[in-house]
Amino acid sequence: MKKIYVTTIIFFSFFVCQATNYYLSNTGNDTLAGTSPATAWRTIAKLDSVIYAAGDSVYFKRGNKFIGTVTVHQSGTASSPIVFTAYGVGAKPIITGAVPITNWTATGNMFRDSIAQPIRNFFVNNQEMPLARFPNTGFLSLDSANGMNGLFDSNLNQPTGYWDSARVCVHTAQWSWEKTIVSTYTTGELDYSVPLQLTAPNGYGYFLYDKFSELDTAREWFNDTTQHLIYFMPQAGQDPNLQMCEATLFNTGIVLLHNVSNIVILELYFDKQFEAGVKMNDSTCNHVFVGLCDFFGQYNYGVEIKGKYNSVSNCSFSEVDGHGVDISNGGNVEIHHNTFRKIGQYRNSGIGGQTNFTAIAANFSDSCYIHHNNIDSTGYCGISSAGTNHLVERNIISDAMLLVNDGAPLKIFGAGSHNSVFRNNIISASNGNTAGTLNANFKTPGIYFDFGVNNCVVKSNTIYNQRHKGIFLNGSSNTNLVSENVVYGTEILIDMNGASNVLPIHDYNITHNVFFALDTGATIMRQTDQAGTFAFGLIDSNYYFNPYNDAKIALRIIDTTPSFYTLQNWQLQSGNDLNTKGSFVHWSLPTNNSQLFINPSDSVFTINLGAAQYLDLDSNVICGDISLDPYTSRVLINTQTSCDVGIQHIVESGFSIYPNPVSQLLNVHYDSQGAEENSAMRMFDLTGQEILFQKINKGKMEISIDVSDLKPGIYFLQIDSETKKIVKM
Repeated sequence: MKKIYVTTIIFFSFFVCQATNYYLSNTGNDTLAGTSPATAWRTIAKLDSVIYAAGDSVYFKRGNKFIGTVTVHQSGTASSPIVFTAYGVGAKPIITGAVPITNWTATGNMFRDSIAQPIRNFFVNNQEMPLARFPNTGFLSLDSANGMNGLFDSNLNQPTGYWDSARVCVHTAQWSWEKTIVSTYTTGELDYSVPLQLTAPNGYGYFLYDKFSELDTAREWFNDTTQHLIYFMPQAGQDPNLQMCEATLFNTGIVLLHNVSNIVILELYFDKQFEAGVKMNDSTCNHVFVGLCDFFGQYNYGVEIKGKYNSVSNCSFSEVDGHGVDISNGGNVEIHHNTFRKIGQYRNSGIGGQTNFTAIAANFSDSCYIHHNNIDSTGYCGISSAGTNHLVERNIISDAMLLVNDGAPLKIFGAGSHNSVFRNNIISASNGNTAGTLNANFKTPGIYFDFGVNNCVVKSNTIYNQRHKGIFLNGSSNTNLVSENVVYGTEILIDMNGASNVLPIHDYNITHNVFFALDTGATIMRQTDQAGTFAFGLIDSNYYFNPYNDAKIALRIIDTTPSFYTLQNWQLQSGNDLNTKGSFVHWSLPTNNSQLFINPSDSVFTINLGAAQYLDLDSNVICGDISLDPYTSRVLINTQTSCDVGIQHIVESGFSIYPNPVSQLLNVHYDSQGAEENSAMRMFDLTGQEILFQKINKGKMEISIDVSDLKPGIYFLQIDSETKKIVKM
């Protein structure tokens, strides 16, 4: 991050000294020249008179707040962009779309104030307040939908006309809450002024809002645009005149109009705009750099990107209702080293439709590079993409999917999505929300390849603390590589859905992944194929570890008939995973001696294991330090012993054992020529306890040892000073 900042400042300093500078300060005067700190302008409105030339810069004074929209009509050049940035010392200058509301008058148990312009959003002490709604909590349940044009609910018993012009938010699918305006209402029936995108299933949830007569709960508000009044019901005993109350009036902070390119926006704070903090109007806006900025409280987008060769880096986004960064109608965009917090908190806020509440949405765009972003708490996806040739890597995503369940922290959609790479991302704790959904059947995964995704790579990602699914490959997705990923936990670790209503899955390469279950009911691989062909491609050389239940390594479903397999039966029946390894340890809950080590950094990370002795998934003994490459992880098993037991120093010897792993008879072949006097064969368990002792005579010998009574796990066979490891199945 430091390198990026220094490079930007050097570049910035080069062109500033050759162009016109404009300054804005809260103590300025719009009648002055505006070309120096001493002659600074006071308001953003004054900038409307500026005709920018390449290399011009606009400076906003740090620690100041400016209300309004900066509209940019002219372009810079590649060597001399037009720059919007900060000067002075202190906090970043704020460009806000909200105005203060300060003259509240009590009216009953609520307050009101006059305001001439329609209010787009309302905040108290930097917290977004909800519009008056019914019911105040939870949802109503529709009986049925009138297609996309309305709904029926026999329990909706207000008199005809009551809900006319109110707004309604409807759960139209497991991935979508949509909103529209009620055109007409008759008892038990709502008609929409604008159709929704989907038909809501019977029994799904909805609620009504933006109705003055429903303003009956603390924190709710309503804007009467006819009387030019805002009403607000504060918490009991609070006076809003003593709070910081702000109403969003302006759509954008900085808007770039048609054919505006080569713009730099640096070190500014964008606050409470309705459409976007920074908005690029169309696909002609190219080479725009947004860096080191903060975005808070935007209703639709933090940054709305259209066009090509644009970049957003080292910015923070918090409490944006729609998308933190939205990319459409363009490509070759880089989004990197940003933080996203609480994106999409409210079902009836944001852009609506089917792709709301997402931190980074790269939809119908190409060649985007999305990397090193830290995303925490989103209503829908952390990163969603549709398009080609994207590289999405080294992002950390946690607590996505807080408002819906059909989606994922990292989601890729559609047959038009191909030739993209998703690697070295770290994903956790994104379990979905089924509220308002009747009989929800979708289990939220960590990574989701939705219908038709093809020729993509999912490699070296880590998914952990994920309740339902690790990786989900949906119907008609094909010709994708899934390799070297670590899925630690989840009910289903990898799910391949050859759904009957779409073309089948085919030509996958699923190899060298670690799937480690942490529950007796978990299934490593689930495959569904109504035709029963299961021609999914190459599946091999993985690790299928379920220490609690090795009878559910794989599940195949034809129609609705499930069949579970052990690893051995799976290999025999499917022809897959012939080189895949199962678990060599077996536990009963709550025992869990495994540990996931993660490196969420760009440097090779050395972890000191202390005195504890571990095993890797090939049952090699690990002591001392391990090294993890950047944004990778590793699962080790703690033997519950110390590395100073003595038997951890395993030396390959001349004697051989087979089979290994073993379930009943272990054969030992030993050539004792040159053996020590009083040679002996000893067997130890992981605690170092000796469980077998047998003297050995000189000469070649073949011994069979019955190990059927031993518990599954790791043992060590020692002859003289040489030791071999045994895996008891």
